[in-house]
Amino acid sequence: MKSHQKIPVLLWLYHNDLWPEFLELLRPIGDLIDLRLGLCVDNNIDHISQDFYSHFTGSITLHPNKGVDVLPFLHQMSFLNTENSDDVFLKIHSKKSEVAPGMNWRAILLNSLIGNRDNFIYNIDKFKHSDLGMLCSQNLILSNRERANTKKINQLCQKMNIDYPSVKSGSFPSGNMFFGRKSLFRQYFNESTIEQLDNLFKNERGGVVDSKDGTYCHSLERMFGYLISYNNKKILQCSEINIDISRHDNPNQIFNIVIMYNGDCYYRDNMYVYGNILSQNRSEIVISWKHIESNPIIRYKINERSRSV
Repeated sequence: MKSHQKIPVLLWLYHNDLWPEFLELLRPIGDLIDLRLGLCVDNNIDHISQDFYSHFTGSITLHPNKGVDVLPFLHQMSFLNTENSDDVFLKIHSKKSEVAPGMNWRAILLNSLIGNRDNFIYNIDKFKHSDLGMLCSQNLILSNRERANTKKINQLCQKMNIDYPSVKSGSFPSGNMFFGRKSLFRQYFNESTIEQLDNLFKNERGGVVDSKDGTYCHSLERMFGYLISYNNKKILQCSEINIDISRHDNPNQIFNIVIMYNGDCYYRDNMYVYGNILSQNRSEIVISWKHIESNPIIRYKINERSRSV
C-alpha cells in the first residue's frame, strides 16, 4: 500500500457515546484514511467535530434517523471519487445489537477489518487481486439467509436492473461492515438510484428487526454481498492477528484465538466461544470465558507469537 493513497472510511456514528472507541481505533491509521463521518442530525455533535478535525482528514455529513446504517452509507457512497485512487473503501458503523449476551460483535467486526495498523494494511493489500470484490469477517459471511426479505430483495433488483434469480441466496456480510470496491458499488448506487431508494426507508427508523414482511435495510444488506458474485468477484475473509495457546495440563491440545483491540478474545473458527482477557504476558494468558459452561477462568501457555492469516 502506497503511503500517499488514503482509503475512504465511511463511518455512520448514530451512537455518539461510541465515538471514543472509534477515535482510539482509527487514530493509529489516521494518515492512511480519509474519514467520511456520518452523524445523526438529531444528536449533539460539537465534541465529536472537534476531535475529528484534530485527528483526521475527510468530511462530516449529517443524516436523518432513517434507513439505519444503510441509507447514510448510500449517501456517503454517492460522493466518493472513483478516479486517481485505490479502488477500495471501508464501511463501518456504531453497532450495538447483540447476537449473544455479553458478546460484542461490533468489536469482532471492527477487529477483523482494522484491528491494528499492520492488520489494516494487510487487508488493503488484498485488493491488489482484481477478482476480489469484498472483504469481511470470516465468522460473519452468511449464505441462504434471506428470511422474510425475499420479496423486497426481488423488488430492489427490479429497480436496479439486476437479474434476481442469478443472485438469490448468495453470500453477504452479516453485521454490514466490510471493505468493498468503489467502482463496483458506484455502478449501482449513485445520485439517481439513491433518490429512488430513499423513499423506501421512510418507516425504517432507529432499530429495526426483520418482520414477517422483511425490511429494506436488511434487504440491501444482503444485496451488498449479492452484487459481488453477480459481477464475478469474490467475497473473502479478512486477515486477523491470532495466536496459538494450550492449557498447561494438556500442552498437545492447541487452541487458536483472536485477541481484539477491546481486551476480549474468541476462538478464531467459532466466535461464539468468547471471553475476556484478564492478564497476558509474553508466555501466558489468562481468559475468563463467557460462553463455555460454568464460565471458567483458565490460564494458558502461549505457543506461538501473533500472526496474520
